[in-house]
Amino acid sequence: IGRDAKNTTVNEYSSILVVSALLEDIVGLTGDSESKRHEDMHEIRATLGSMGGEEESKDLT
Repeated sequence: IGRDAKNTTVNEYSSILVVSALLEDIVGLTGDSESKRHEDMHEIRATLGSMGGEEESKDLT
């Protein structure tokens, strides 16, 4: 957890990573448009970025 995640528990942080992985799978399985996928990834990046998780978010794209 990054130094900016003081108010976020490890469980909350892990849950966001799990949800992002599930979103990645769902998008792949349903064949959603590339623009929808980018919207989802942008939301996840914004959430992770606010918690100091930029390194993790880069792996999702």
